Amino acid sequence: MTPPFSAVLLAGGRSSRMARDKALLPHPVSGLPLILHQAETLRAAGCAEFFISVRTGADYAQVGPGVPRLFDEGDGGPLPVIERALGVISQPVLFLLAVDMPFVGPDLVRDLVARSSSDRGVVVRRPGGFEPLCAVYPKRVWPTFRSAQSGKEFALQPLIVRGVSEGWMLAVDDPDPAAFVNWNSPADLAGDQTARPS
Repeated sequence: MTPPFSAVLLAGGRSSRMARDKALLPHPVSGLPLILHQAETLRAAGCAEFFISVRTGADYAQVGPGVPRLFDEGDGGPLPVIERALGVISQPVLFLLAVDMPFVGPDLVRDLVARSSSDRGVVVRRPGGFEPLCAVYPKRVWPTFRSAQSGKEFALQPLIVRGVSEGWMLAVDDPDPAAFVNWNSPADLAGDQTARPS
């Protein structure tokens, strides 16, 4: 059984390389806007509470009026969003998912959460580093993220490396490389990607 977890869908980026809002791109299998498809993925995985991180001025009403918003108002990347989320969630762990990773399914979410605990999050080790935007973070490290943000240290990879070294993040081998494809530019949309599971 999957332990209780909170979830944040990260949709506050500027989509500058894509030149259009990535959150509104159609999912290649469901046809839903990515923002809605990813929200359904997190709900299907069984999250106890759900937030979306959005830019000021972007509402994404299709996700539902009752979904709390965390507004991404700066240029600090995802770290400030994680810090804010860890400060408000009610569950012991937070699952963070980027809206532009369309092939992450509920089973993968549940698998990563099942490996976590209230003392330790989970991050996937990939060639070239870790994947911090599809990962589990324990609520107890909120002060660590708050300290990093207040010190204007917004780089997430060094913080994850520190977490693995200190034991509050567990690094696991990549369970499915194709699941971690992300859409950053129009070139990423080329080719037949419809074979991936929803």
